[in-house]
Amino acid sequence: MQGGLWKTTDNGVTYTPLTDNLPITRISDIAIDPINPNTIYISVCDFEYIGIGFFLDGRKRHTHYGIGVYKSTDGGLTWTPTGLSFSLTQGDVSLIRKIIIHPTNTNNVVACGVSGMYKSTNAGVNWTLVHDSLFWDLIQDPVTPNTLFAASGWVKNSNIGSAGIYKSTDFGTTWTLLTTGIPPRGSVQRICLSQSVSNPNIIYALAVDSLRGMYGIYKTNNAGNTWTLKYNTLNLLTWDEGLSSGGQGTYDVGFLVHPNNPNKIYVGGVNLWASDDGANTFDPAGYWTNEYGPSIHADVHQLKYHSATNKIYLCCDGGVYRTNNIISSTWNDLNSGNLFQTIWQDVSDGMNTTSFYRLSSSKTTSNEIVAGAQDNATFYFDGLSWSTVNGGDGMDNVMDTASFGTFTASSQFGNFDNTFDGGMSMFWLGANINGENAEWTTPIIADNNQYPRQYIGYENVVESTDGGLSWSPISNFPPPPNFYGNELSAIAVANSNSNVLVAARRVRYEFSNPGQLFRTNNGGNTWTNITAGLPDSLYYTSVEIGLSNASTIYVSMAGLTNGLKVFKSINGGQSWTNISYNLPNIPINCIKQIPGSDNLMLATDIGIYVLNFGSTTWVKISNGLPNVIVSDIEFNPAMNRIYISTFGRGIWFSDLSSFTGISTNYQTPSPFELFPTLNQGFFQSVLQLKNKPT
Repeated sequence: MQGGLWKTTDNGVTYTPLTDNLPITRISDIAIDPINPNTIYISVCDFEYIGIGFFLDGRKRHTHYGIGVYKSTDGGLTWTPTGLSFSLTQGDVSLIRKIIIHPTNTNNVVACGVSGMYKSTNAGVNWTLVHDSLFWDLIQDPVTPNTLFAASGWVKNSNIGSAGIYKSTDFGTTWTLLTTGIPPRGSVQRICLSQSVSNPNIIYALAVDSLRGMYGIYKTNNAGNTWTLKYNTLNLLTWDEGLSSGGQGTYDVGFLVHPNNPNKIYVGGVNLWASDDGANTFDPAGYWTNEYGPSIHADVHQLKYHSATNKIYLCCDGGVYRTNNIISSTWNDLNSGNLFQTIWQDVSDGMNTTSFYRLSSSKTTSNEIVAGAQDNATFYFDGLSWSTVNGGDGMDNVMDTASFGTFTASSQFGNFDNTFDGGMSMFWLGANINGENAEWTTPIIADNNQYPRQYIGYENVVESTDGGLSWSPISNFPPPPNFYGNELSAIAVANSNSNVLVAARRVRYEFSNPGQLFRTNNGGNTWTNITAGLPDSLYYTSVEIGLSNASTIYVSMAGLTNGLKVFKSINGGQSWTNISYNLPNIPINCIKQIPGSDNLMLATDIGIYVLNFGSTTWVKISNGLPNVIVSDIEFNPAMNRIYISTFGRGIWFSDLSSFTGISTNYQTPSPFELFPTLNQGFFQSVLQLKNKPT
């Protein structure tokens, strides 16, 4: 998860974040010393996005790369890096998936990931690479702790790795590739393992195919000596009744054999499935909408059994759920009007971990906010409480400058909806009138001086002068060199001159298409390419036009290229100056000029940076914030507010006036405070869009 490591001591009623001060807050695995539970190891990365990103699958997602394994000896109060360390610039190589501690000799620790299998014999001080395959899973025999099973994998997008199952009988020092019949490359990507506690000779392996659907479930009855393909009838990883192809299996799979009954198996993907007969048949046990009654949220990542309480825990994109018993149904019963019978308890209300892509606020004292969240729709705050107003992955949005409850929201790949009543009624906007390609987070802006004039960026810019009721194209950009991949990633309109707009076209590595920047001085009648002088091999995340001078343009950039983060032009893009200065080598997600000043503010992967006018030193001013990805910045001068959205820790705010008054000595402005936490219950109040990518 992107929101860090959390701890509860009251059975999930309240939580405390433990990793806010780590260099990054992405966590993929947790291992607790069984002898001394104050000793904890964590994998600092987001492994679930392996093979995902604008280098590989054409989507600009927030960074998932990691920095290795960290350790705490005081229950998570403080952390230090172990000897297994990586840098973000290593990309997917930096991803560590699993960590296992030996139960009796806890100096022995094994960790695995993209770069291989590692073993430490001195509690993480030093590590030895014992096998250089790409590993996706690792489990320990519940009776014989020196026996480990590991699953290697092949990543289609990057064409690395090889799928298979390995066994070690010396706690990871040596490994033997087992004969399973699973194709090593071309057909199977990920393999998930689950071993029976009551009969450790029984192990199941779930294989994910090249389309991220289910290839099949394999089973061994003799601790891995022989394997058989047990089940491949339905696709348990797709969103429907198992009849379609594809899925999200490289991103989300939960796999569990019930510890007391080796014939009970649970599979979580988009939905939840259960078998009572040793994987001969499977029936639905949870669905990603409320169509069949209350159920779990979509996209299951973990299924765990708590031996002390006999409860099953499920971790998904909507939080953490638990139940005493998973009860399956049949599609015939469900489609006949019957409902799921499993009683789930949401135990994640105490965690503020929502991942937001964008947010907008009113420009009045109504204190309204609309914000789009990863796999959790779009939320609207009416000044008093939150509600869910739109489905799918919540993306970019704009809010009316004056009218209460009026805003436009969107879901992935450019689907926009409008509302005039606070989201009780949503009206689809047919904005993509030419059927063009759209970026994962499709940009939309409003001209606040001429509201309800709005602009959306597909491959070209489209304009509405009536609040989204009708649209017309105002650009006809030339195609990129390879005639594909010309989605726009950012647009801006000048505050001082509504005829001036700037549009950024995203880089497309897979088609060798560069990033490009265009400017119009006449409302879109003609456009000029102003890319010369900018690095065109980086993704343009945002553009900002000077608040009082339409000839001043700022561009921010993602990527991990040191020294190429922010550029400025004072002549409308005829020439550019690199103002990255001392910024660290991290992605910059948004740049804004602070109202009432000439100071600049950046949303970065580790917080907020500010550049005082005339200075050449960016200063991190993130008082109160964890080191989380900040995805967007919004100002509301009427409320004296700065709002920021984070990808993993919700929405935060601070006083605008304390930032406009920053002088050359950078006195500390007001700290950021957490905006009232979203109730996880809202995640279940809206049907998500079908066929959604993660």
